[in-house]
Amino acid sequence: MILVKIRGGLSNQLFQYACARALAHRQNTHVVIDRTWFDKLPDDVTPRLFDLAQFNIDATYASTWELIGTNGVRNTSLLQLPVALWRKINPRWHYFEEKEFAFDPRVLQLPDQTCLYGYWCSEKYFDDCAEMIRDEFQVRKAPDHINQQWITQMQDCTSVAVHIRRGDYASNPLYTKIHGLCSPAYYAAAVKSIASKYPDAHLFIFSDDPAWVAANMTFELPHVLITHNRDENNFEDLRLMMHCKHHIIANSGFSWWGAWLAKQHDKTVIAPKKWFNEAKNDTRDLYPTTWITL
Repeated sequence: MILVKIRGGLSNQLFQYACARALAHRQNTHVVIDRTWFDKLPDDVTPRLFDLAQFNIDATYASTWELIGTNGVRNTSLLQLPVALWRKINPRWHYFEEKEFAFDPRVLQLPDQTCLYGYWCSEKYFDDCAEMIRDEFQVRKAPDHINQQWITQMQDCTSVAVHIRRGDYASNPLYTKIHGLCSPAYYAAAVKSIASKYPDAHLFIFSDDPAWVAANMTFELPHVLITHNRDENNFEDLRLMMHCKHHIIANSGFSWWGAWLAKQHDKTVIAPKKWFNEAKNDTRDLYPTTWITL
């Protein structure tokens, strides 16, 4: 078994599962998910839902027994403490924690009975299983009538998904300091680049703050702002992005996945060269080699 500790928003959940699923595939075993982070969210994080269950993932959920000791002895209840102490001496899992943002090739060779704790934001962790991951990251439930109409429109034109990430990047000073926001100049340059390749392009704009986009952004190409899907079913916006033929993404894993999951082989993907405000994170392994950075 490969145990993966899942935390964060939808895009982080997808990265964490994809890494674990690929490792399990190499080891001819299966994935076990620890989703207890969502039971009591830390006070300093944006509220999140466990969204992986919306997709065709191939995993089971860890039992309390399997998880004893995986968060350290100090965080174990008194009732479970004897088992946690025993497992500290005789580990049930080979615990492997991510130490830096860049790709760590050691992950590819980890053994069975590994417990993964990290974000794993690079396709290098799962590119040998890319088609399997794409198949499992299809939404289980069929789209409703409105979303199906949008999918049909996207398939019938030169569709370009444009993602404008704001939310806690804009409202939380700490996240603003860490991540920053893509500027209107970035989007103008990206749209100009798209227009030079695809003069008939039609933009489908996604944002967690559509009111701000409507009031502050202009676009030189025909466009429509997608507003009907709510936070609790943001996976529907991700599904819509998958059906677009080209992509302008934000410094956000959400649109990273929208672009990566799109099956159009000749797609153009434009991404911001600056993913973080802080230079300490090495993002060289974040972008697939075919993507364009501006």
